[in-house]
Amino acid sequence: MRNEARKLHLWLIRFIGLIVPRRLRADWRQEWEAELRYREILLAEWDKLNWRTKLDLLRRSLGAFLDALLLQPRRWEDEMIQDLRYGIRTLLKQPGFSAVVMLTLALGIGVNTAVFTVFNALVLKPLPLKDVDTIVEVEAVPQPGKRATRFSYADYQDYVARSQTMVGMTLINEMSATLGIEQAQAGESQTQREEFGYVKCQLVGANYFSLFGAKMTLGRGFSPEEERTPGTHPVAVLSHYFWEHAFKSNPQIIGQTVKLAGQSFVIVGVAAKEFIGTAPNRPACWLPLMMRDVLDGAVPGQTARWLTDRNASSFDLWGRMKPGVTQAQAQAELKTLTEQLAREYPGENRHATVKLNRAPGFVAIDNEVGQILLILPLSVGLVLLIACANVANLMLARAAKRQKEISTRLALGATRWRIVRQLLTESLLVAMVGGLFGLLLTWWSLNVLFPVLLAQFPTSSLFLASVAIDLKPDYRVFGFALLMALLTGIATGLAPALQASRPNLTMALKGEGSAFGEQMSQSRLRNGLIVAQLALSLTLLVSAGLLVRNLQKLQTIDTGFETTRLFTAEVDLGFARPQQTETLRQQLEMRLRALPEVQTVSRVSRAPLSGQIPRTAVALSGQTDRASLPNLHYDFVSASHLETLGLRLLNGRNFTEQEANADARVAVLSAAAVRKLWPQFRDLSQALGQSVGVEEGDLQAQVSTPNSSAPVNFPIYQVIGVMPDTLTGLVIQRNSPLIYLPLNSANPSGGHFLVRTRGNANRVMALTRTEITTLNPEATLAMKPTAEWLELQTTPFHIAANIALALGLAALVLASLGLYGVMAFVVAQRTREVGIRVALGAEPRGILALFFKQGMRLIGVGIILGLLGGIGVAQLLRLILVDISPFDPLTFIGVSLCLMAVALLATYLPARRATKVDPMIALRHD
Repeated sequence: MRNEARKLHLWLIRFIGLIVPRRLRADWRQEWEAELRYREILLAEWDKLNWRTKLDLLRRSLGAFLDALLLQPRRWEDEMIQDLRYGIRTLLKQPGFSAVVMLTLALGIGVNTAVFTVFNALVLKPLPLKDVDTIVEVEAVPQPGKRATRFSYADYQDYVARSQTMVGMTLINEMSATLGIEQAQAGESQTQREEFGYVKCQLVGANYFSLFGAKMTLGRGFSPEEERTPGTHPVAVLSHYFWEHAFKSNPQIIGQTVKLAGQSFVIVGVAAKEFIGTAPNRPACWLPLMMRDVLDGAVPGQTARWLTDRNASSFDLWGRMKPGVTQAQAQAELKTLTEQLAREYPGENRHATVKLNRAPGFVAIDNEVGQILLILPLSVGLVLLIACANVANLMLARAAKRQKEISTRLALGATRWRIVRQLLTESLLVAMVGGLFGLLLTWWSLNVLFPVLLAQFPTSSLFLASVAIDLKPDYRVFGFALLMALLTGIATGLAPALQASRPNLTMALKGEGSAFGEQMSQSRLRNGLIVAQLALSLTLLVSAGLLVRNLQKLQTIDTGFETTRLFTAEVDLGFARPQQTETLRQQLEMRLRALPEVQTVSRVSRAPLSGQIPRTAVALSGQTDRASLPNLHYDFVSASHLETLGLRLLNGRNFTEQEANADARVAVLSAAAVRKLWPQFRDLSQALGQSVGVEEGDLQAQVSTPNSSAPVNFPIYQVIGVMPDTLTGLVIQRNSPLIYLPLNSANPSGGHFLVRTRGNANRVMALTRTEITTLNPEATLAMKPTAEWLELQTTPFHIAANIALALGLAALVLASLGLYGVMAFVVAQRTREVGIRVALGAEPRGILALFFKQGMRLIGVGIILGLLGGIGVAQLLRLILVDISPFDPLTFIGVSLCLMAVALLATYLPARRATKVDPMIALRHD
């Protein structure tokens, strides 16, 4: 036996066997030793046992190494199962610790997964269209220095006729229209005015449905004949949601009519439920492109302009590539066609080139949108970082309490890697369970909280129903949650595991806990994590404070006129009867003025605060370069408009009703408009008598994409008055320059009434409805209080402030709990020291100051770093702050004091406990 033991190949087998899983090692070694002994005996019997055959035995024994490596997965599997079992047992022994860690991580992972789910639904998920990989949106790239543009109908015709890479192309033009519903049976008429008001419509090419592969629940799509002659085919295809909500899923809907902008449209189809178009807020219906002027309010016979003018670029262009054609090939062809059109029409074509965008999702991210959308994921990401820092501190404290256990295992031969792996397994276990709870939190927030947030919009239930965002989790969401759980498990467990796996064994086994803790430098790591939590939470509190302050400003924003007793009304009889519509409007205006509850009435082209006030180019004498002309908001208003708003002129006079009806070229400018046009004027009155050229007409066609090569030849208006700055457009455009031009009472664009009441506006709105029904039951009427227009604009800011405040408070709670936990741990670790100090005569006040000093250092550093982070976040928020500086001192000081107060409380409670330590008990503390 001794001679056998000396044989090299058998010793090699025993050495290699060390890497074989323990439960398989004995059988594995016995099998290999038996094989080699048997071969050795045979060689001896054949008298061939020489140095060559012995080397062969050695070579064969080396083959056992490969066999042992093949068994490694089973070894790792065994050890992993051991780690999992031990980790589960350990965590179950500490249910309080496990629950706190899991719920903390669930909060961080849940809010991040919820935000990613929305991002996935809007950006990553492909549009629900047939063969979506072949669908592209054509984007016009403007010439350098020119404004962004879209496509004209003439562009579209040329692309369709010349393209060889596209199966087909179609135009989309989105508009809103007043809604009334009629039944098809004679004598039955139901006009629903207030419930829906305005609805979103899309004017599309006749091939729209076939190009996108849309199926129909009822009826059909559009035919080619319905795209040949303007205004001759008033037909409509309803979206499925609109059919469900407005028509109660009536199966007999085909052949009935829906009134849009006062025009009756015959319903010829209902789209399938799964077809929602190219945007998350589905249109109520689709109309033939040739019915554009019905919704646009153009005068009959003036349709040739947008059909032929290449400057009338108000359409989105989509196409489907032929099979086998790549995006690069299609883009190269369309770029070539664009260059050809630029040479053929040098004075009209404004596109430098085009680029094709695949249709991956509903939202395209550009630089400005990307900066705004970055705010929310950045905020929830900071919450997750705070949660991770909190859990890492808990893990550090737990590892310190297990010092004797870990040191014993190391002393018995466990490797440091095995200890680290065991501790990482435990952190990954709690992270995975936290991720599971995070998914449940995601489901709750998206299915319960998200509808509540949408319901804050002051609009009809029809709008909420039109939002078609598919928030069902898919593989991307589950993969993201799994990745977040893995990363948080590693991030929270790695540093504590590395610290815990290198103790001073002698002192640890003797039970010198405080020395052990100091030896591992856990104090600095704990302090660093606490500082990080405080800094990140202050950053979130700064963003929440800015948004809340911004909302407060918006809720008390000075529009320049009273909105509480003011409402707008729009009445229409349709495109086919402009003269009857104008007569009806004049009759309604007379009746409204006669009501005792009405103070004043005026007519405008666009309702104040509706966000629809257009911009136009304005030229002063001597200006010839259209590209450099300033753009100002403008509106056509009646002579009584300023009185209805309650505005007093700063200088000059208002135009009269006679001047308006005579189309006099006079204008009233806001103070901001005067300062923009004539910055050299020291007094606003100097603008009186000045002349300005104002470009009128289709704003989308002209002003957004001016023809820089055409001479400036605008109608000239004389400035006769200067009015105070008012908020009539978007809240983000406060004090924007504004020009009021006279509105002729016969002008068909003056479809909006602005009514100032003496008392309750709702009563006058009811009287208005009665008056219009008496005058003409077929008229379409839409009314809205002016204050509601303002509320509609401020609602997104309200939602943003609520979300930011919730995240900020969550971060504050996590950070304060983390600080409390660390200070409590420090007090427990220094119990013996406190006992000695008390025994030597230390006062409770001195003990309190000892821990307060440590806490204040952490709080001070955290606040300084948090303020720096808040400055960075404020730069991102600058884009959505309306009436407040991103460096608002009240916000920065207020949130800093709030954080300091909560942090001091979290420091005081453990420190106060230290002052009540019994010295005799403390001196016996391990």
